[in-house]
Amino acid sequence: MSGAGSQSSGTFRGQASVRLLNGVIREAFSVSSELKVMVVDNLALRVLSSALRVFDLMEEGVTLVEKLELSRQPLRSMEALYMIAPTRSSVEAMLEDYASSKSRKYGDAHVYLIAHLPDDLMALIAASRLAKRIKTLKELPSEFLVPEANVFTLDMPSGLYSAFAPAAVSSRKRRKHAAELGAKLLGVAATLGVKPVVRYAGGSPLARLIGQALVEQVNADKAAPLFASGGQGVAAPVILIVDRSVDVLAPLLHELTYQAMCYDLLPLDGAKYEYKYTDGSGAKQSKTVLLDESDPLWISLRHMHIKDAIDWVQAQFADFLRSNRAAQARGQRMDSLRDMSAAIRALPQYQELLSKYALHIQVCQDNLAVFNERNLEAVIGVEQDMALGEDANGQPVSEVMSALLPLLQDPAISIHDKKRLLLIYIISQEGIRPAERAKLMEKARISPADQNMVSNLTHLQVQVQSMPSRRKAKKKKKKKSRRRAAADEDVGYELSRFTPALKAVMHDLVSGSLDEQAWPTVAGSLPDAVATGASAPSARGKSVRTRQSKWAAKRKNKDKGKADADGATSSTTSQDTFVIFIAGGMSYSEMRAAYEIAAAFRHVNLIIGSTDIVTPLQFMDQLADLDPFEPLYPDDIDGISGPSAV
Repeated sequence: MSGAGSQSSGTFRGQASVRLLNGVIREAFSVSSELKVMVVDNLALRVLSSALRVFDLMEEGVTLVEKLELSRQPLRSMEALYMIAPTRSSVEAMLEDYASSKSRKYGDAHVYLIAHLPDDLMALIAASRLAKRIKTLKELPSEFLVPEANVFTLDMPSGLYSAFAPAAVSSRKRRKHAAELGAKLLGVAATLGVKPVVRYAGGSPLARLIGQALVEQVNADKAAPLFASGGQGVAAPVILIVDRSVDVLAPLLHELTYQAMCYDLLPLDGAKYEYKYTDGSGAKQSKTVLLDESDPLWISLRHMHIKDAIDWVQAQFADFLRSNRAAQARGQRMDSLRDMSAAIRALPQYQELLSKYALHIQVCQDNLAVFNERNLEAVIGVEQDMALGEDANGQPVSEVMSALLPLLQDPAISIHDKKRLLLIYIISQEGIRPAERAKLMEKARISPADQNMVSNLTHLQVQVQSMPSRRKAKKKKKKKSRRRAAADEDVGYELSRFTPALKAVMHDLVSGSLDEQAWPTVAGSLPDAVATGASAPSARGKSVRTRQSKWAAKRKNKDKGKADADGATSSTTSQDTFVIFIAGGMSYSEMRAAYEIAAAFRHVNLIIGSTDIVTPLQFMDQLADLDPFEPLYPDDIDGISGPSAV
């Protein structure tokens, strides 16, 4: 289970933890003080593990946690505390534990369901032998995971497909999907404890339907107990709902911040990473670690630019050496990550203390190795120029093709990076001519199946084919807005100029300046309780162009002397809560942006969530699956051939 149980209740994860402890564990023990075994199904285990540790459960008197789906030994002298999803398979498995007096596994039962129990399954329970032994039967909507302190997901990797696939967007299917998301978001709202104001992106029919479904759930009579404890004198949280079409570039661009690089460039399995290192004796070793909030260094490093992350680790390690006589006696130089690795191997008596530093030194090295191997300095430079419509000096980019085409033809550039370049090019150009598209695909040797991703962009409201009559005016306007977004960004590195579109939206939301016509409030929520924003200190500092590699080179500040938009003052009171929900997946850059806005505004609790967190490769795979390619010729599966190549 997660190491998050001790987190402050001021974070969303802390609130979720307290709610589960109070609403399930402590409530069950208030009904009966008997020792209990906790039985969870797969879905409930994921929910529980993201918010609590096993230690937290043990402290509350839970002596054992078992999985419902596995074979278990009878413990008839103990009461059972079931926490399950209300699915037929889980309900039937629970009833099987009490199928007969001889096979009964536990004593009395306390049953908690993480979502609404359908009437047919309720009837099944009522007619079972278990019914007589149930002491508690309660619904506690909790269908979400909290992978980070102020981040949640609905654990729906199919979210992009359900939101945008042609096979899923009929009126009936879209309403069904919106109702499903609204029901899951009810658990998020209930965790906040106060009925929310719900707003949505006015240009998104799906966001409007989700918002309406959520408000219906919140205002339903059955939901009243979920909000019974809150509301008096407390500002209503604001939940803003958007969909993935709000910004199709953010999930595609390479990020040079630490967390985003790890998930983009390294072979992580969830939060697990297996890395190789050399121990004190010179032997090669491997170790699997978790890159998550159980590691305090990860929390400090995750949103830093990779250059800043390296500098920070080196500075922290140098501080240790200065304060440790044994380390000082060795007199080793600390000019690089390699020097630091050697120093750690030479201090075996401090291995446990230094293991976390060793981990992040190695992860930095691994990221930089992939960065150099894939020539990402050149790739990312072109990505940034295309996405912003300007170069690192702020000059408009008039001819992208001269930089793009050599990369597409370079065999050293991976096919995945070429696909990203092409998608970013077509999005940023607001479509290209079919003949130009066919030529680029051929030059990059993109298979017909992968070419289909471009066509699928249209399902996210992206213009794929250029329209000469409108292109010049729209392109000029869009480039101007992108330059303004880049100027407002406080990350000064040349290869990190792009700002996710949602960062400006979040800024306006918490500052109370988000346009009500473009971002309306759902009828039936509480428009009089919309919170205003907090004052935000200016975070802009000087940035100086250096002679380092571009990934570590900062931009010249074009707006030196101008007031930062974040410096505006407004009238937020104590700890207003805002939630951004993205249907169809969120990127790590958007998660970082949410933390940055929260840090810039006093007294604001900003939470970001989505159907799932997506890496660029996952996003491209999901994009391809929206409307799968069906080959007309067998060879079309692996390469460019047959009429479909054009």
